[in-house]
Amino acid sequence: MLRGGRARWLTPVIPALREVEAAGSPEVRSSRPAWPTWRNLVCTKNTKISRARWLTPVIPSTLGDRAPYKGCQAIMKVLLLKDAKEDDCGQDPYIRELGLYGLEATLIPVLSFEFLSLTSFSEKLSHPEDYGGLIFTSPRAVEAAELCLDQDNKTEVWERSLKEKWNAKSVYVVGDATASLGESSALPLLFPCGNLKREILPKTLKDKGIAMESITVYQTIPHPGIQGNLNSYYSQQGVPASITFFSPSGLTYSLKHIQELSGDNIDQIKFAAIGPTTARALAAQGLPVSCTAESPTPQALATGIRKALQPHGCC
Repeated sequence: MLRGGRARWLTPVIPALREVEAAGSPEVRSSRPAWPTWRNLVCTKNTKISRARWLTPVIPSTLGDRAPYKGCQAIMKVLLLKDAKEDDCGQDPYIRELGLYGLEATLIPVLSFEFLSLTSFSEKLSHPEDYGGLIFTSPRAVEAAELCLDQDNKTEVWERSLKEKWNAKSVYVVGDATASLGESSALPLLFPCGNLKREILPKTLKDKGIAMESITVYQTIPHPGIQGNLNSYYSQQGVPASITFFSPSGLTYSLKHIQELSGDNIDQIKFAAIGPTTARALAAQGLPVSCTAESPTPQALATGIRKALQPHGCC
């Protein structure tokens, strides 16, 4: 729907902005231009997917040379507290990568989202002349913009006039950047965001003399199936060898249930974090962090968990 226009990249001066997307939560790390492929940034799947989807681990039949436990011990079970995101192969890349290391991974979503202030956001989108451009740091923010166009029947107006006006503006996303915001503008950048946005980006832009107007268009809430899905997992699989958290909010919403279900065995669990922000949140809860992924990718996380779970003396 939204073709043409320009897209620039925000230099990822804030690693925390890149970290949380792995969980399906506020921040995005896409390396694709936001504007020409706006719809492609949005995951419109209903988060209330059947429990069986989340609790059925996918284990490749051939583990390959990267399986570290061959001849040493059985496949170990790991729990990832994130929603599933299928790639071009029809499988979540975290499940596939961990399977290549001989780890049986299960996904349980812990975050959900509610949209807010769409009427106000729609009104702002109707006046591109008031803004110097747009900033997207979240697929949810992109989805909110699409909802504004759909729900308010603005599709015809968009095609007739608004699209051309917004396409004349710059659209920024947080990603692997080759350029940065370098010039200030008399008009503010419009920044649709979530309720958990950090203040680092606004401060960075302010320091550069770039005006920004933020509007909260969604809020992060606990996934309604957290407790039930965790109960089912523990009753069927037992205590996992490792649990990975993908965001501080995911930790907040799930930790109490994990502690209750794990009981005295919680000391046996190797806790992993997708990045340093989540690792600090774990440490603040008094939990030992056995692994922090060097980058928020399936490969980096799988490598870190493998090392954390590697039995002493096992090659």
